[in-house]
Amino acid sequence: MLNTPMSLSTASALNNIIPKNTLKEVQADVLRDLKSAISNSMGPAGSNTLILRGNNDQDLVTEYSKDGNKIIKHIRYQNPIEMSVKSEVENATRHIEKTVGDGTSTVVVMSSYIFDELMELQKNGKLPNNPYSISREFDKVVKELSEEIRRCGRECTLEDIYNIAYISTNGNKEIANNLKDIYNEYGMD
Repeated sequence: MLNTPMSLSTASALNNIIPKNTLKEVQADVLRDLKSAISNSMGPAGSNTLILRGNNDQDLVTEYSKDGNKIIKHIRYQNPIEMSVKSEVENATRHIEKTVGDGTSTVVVMSSYIFDELMELQKNGKLPNNPYSISREFDKVVKELSEEIRRCGRECTLEDIYNIAYISTNGNKEIANNLKDIYNEYGMD
């Protein structure tokens, strides 16, 4: 039995230990699901996503949102491993929402792309099979990218404030202008 491919449902039925390759496949599948669910809502031209909440037809509530964290929050999986992966992504989007205020959809989409690429590199022998080594390499790349972003950075302008507010408010010119005016009056600090 151990030498045959094991599906997640078979592995779950036998015990709470999931083979590494099966886990990676489930993680990749969940990240792709979440990416697919959220991609259409990204950016100023993105569309709203319909969210259905409730346990039955009597208490069903519909809501529309472009908020990546809200969309992810309302996705449900039946299996605990899928829910665990989704929960980790939800925590990351919540953190981005609190610290940056926007970009939650980008976190979801980039997570899927990065995970897929890491798995491909590992499969082709271009990346160590040791999670610690992967984390170290990933930390180095993040540090290099952060330094490059800082090096290429510039001071924020009132036009930047307007553009950010315009995108964040789904194209609301009045709010974008109001925020630009507030920054103009009180300064960029």
